[in-house]
Amino acid sequence: MQTQVASTHTETPFQVSVSTQITSAVATVRVAEGALVNPGEILVSLVDKEARAALVLAQRQLAEAEARIRQITEICRVGGRPTDGGLRILWII
Repeated sequence: MQTQVASTHTETPFQVSVSTQITSAVATVRVAEGALVNPGEILVSLVDKEARAALVLAQRQLAEAEARIRQITEICRVGGRPTDGGLRILWII
């Protein structure tokens, strides 16, 4: 892994702060040093491999939780759909 440190010099009447809320390696730098940039313009892209893996894991966990809710809901139903629209709970001892 290569560590990159970036510094800049800006000529503007406003103070400019550039930062990220995550720590990651830089994948691509999209602007050249000294280039003029516009508000909202993407300056760098970060490696998102770990974030994508975390998203896949969270999606799997959500799908498992939803399946478990459906399973529990079906187990709790007695005699088809209750007339009051709620669930009837059957205790098996």
